[in-house]
Amino acid sequence: GSITKTDPDGFSISGANVKLDAGTDIGAFGNITATLGTLDLTAGATLSTAALSAPGTMTINAPGAINVASAIHSGSATTSDISITSTGATVSTGTVTARRNLSITGVSGIGLGAQTAGASGNGLVTLNNTCLLYTSRCV
Repeated sequence: GSITKTDPDGFSISGANVKLDAGTDIGAFGNITATLGTLDLTAGATLSTAALSAPGTMTINAPGAINVASAIHSGSATTSDISITSTGATVSTGTVTARRNLSITGVSGIGLGAQTAGASGNGLVTLNNTCLLYTSRCV
């Protein structure tokens, strides 16, 4: 099933660690925040939210489109990596800040705001777009 909020009131989720697994969509949320540890979101189709934050590692996965309207921020721990992967569609975000390394994969496109990785900019930013366009479609 899906984990969704259809009212436009910006319903947010917060917890020490946050893990959401949905068989279909995760969507229409305000902020999703892990206050002490990790944030792990896996959608079976698409994922859409206003903002994500955690002091630890963040892992966001979906085969469909991933859209995070405002910022993604992982900021306290020196082991904070951010990994965002769409195995079949686009990834679109606002500003992305990772305390350590940042990896983004979007098969049919990546649209990002400003990107920062590592303390003082000493992290690794990896962008993967694996779509080969052939006759106006990915093959």
